[in-house]
Amino acid sequence: MSCCNDHRTLQMDQYLDGTLEAEARDEFEDHYFNCEACFEELRFRQNLKELIKAEGRSIFPGFDKNRPAGKPKRSGKVRFMVYAALAAAILLMAVIYLASIFKPETEPIIADDKPSPEQRDSSKQERGVSPVEDPVAEQQPDPVRKTPEPEKDPPPKPQLIAANFEPSPNLEGYIDNNTRRSHCQVAILAPENGINIDGDALFQWQANCEEERYLVILNNRENELFEFTVSGHEHTFENASGQLEPGLYYWKLDNEEETLVIGKFFVGKE
Repeated sequence: MSCCNDHRTLQMDQYLDGTLEAEARDEFEDHYFNCEACFEELRFRQNLKELIKAEGRSIFPGFDKNRPAGKPKRSGKVRFMVYAALAAAILLMAVIYLASIFKPETEPIIADDKPSPEQRDSSKQERGVSPVEDPVAEQQPDPVRKTPEPEKDPPPKPQLIAANFEPSPNLEGYIDNNTRRSHCQVAILAPENGINIDGDALFQWQANCEEERYLVILNNRENELFEFTVSGHEHTFENASGQLEPGLYYWKLDNEEETLVIGKFFVGKE
């Protein structure tokens, strides 16, 4: 590290003594604030000057500028001690100066907010405390590796309940009668009585009269589950097997006055 200013040593001494003229002082300050070599050397000289000023009497115990004239001169032993002390002070300042120049640039290490258990143990060992005495470290749970959960098997189909497949004595007696009215003949086309339905259920019939009707779905205990208002001669019950539990079901066509026809079908029959 060097500087092209050949007069910097003299200017530094004058600057520190306060004897540098104002214009030269301004130029010197503009230079050494931007020159790393001059800045470090000026700081070294300033520290050395302050050290000698503060510790001068201890370094030079036999020197007193206000000593009365006529005092005898120091012996050679005293002069040697003075020179040795001065050399030691200069050497110490030189070491500090060189260390500040060649100090490696390292980024500060910022500790985490919460030190790891290993860092706490190391810190306690340096202070003479056993890591076992740290209750916080004892409470730290061991890390548990999460294993992927196995894929769950699809839920089993509901077990067939025998009671759901028992026929209704009351409704079974009307299955073979395709019509209940003499003036409006109705006949079932689909689904075939006793068929097992999987998915949608298509209901079709023939009639020689046109009127608004109601398609009703019942279970084998004659409870009405669904009712659809229909016109024409067919209706689709979408996803019937998904909306009905396994069992025996009946369906009927009604008008405003009475039941016209009754049929039956199964869901989930094996």
